[in-house]
Amino acid sequence: MALERFLSQPRVAGSRSDRPDATENAAMDEDPAAVRALVWATTVDPNESMDKFKDFLLNFTVEHRLAYDAGDDFDPEAVSDVDKLPYYPRVLQQVCSHC
Repeated sequence: MALERFLSQPRVAGSRSDRPDATENAAMDEDPAAVRALVWATTVDPNESMDKFKDFLLNFTVEHRLAYDAGDDFDPEAVSDVDKLPYYPRVLQQVCSHC
């Protein structure tokens, strides 16, 4: 099994990140996703990342960018109604209308 080969490989002495503790070992036995997190040395949850990316694509507005650029000087009343609509769905619709 690939996990057994990984765990049996020599590790750098004193490197905490290379030694799974008992909690991590138990998690690997119960959840295959925990194995991936250990093998790839990350705790990133791909599903959570995908959900956040989808949320960004579906809800980002030009107003968000204008507010970011302006900082404390941002005036929400100066933003047009179009700039308050989700940006990427509008762009996708424009692109698809030319297909």
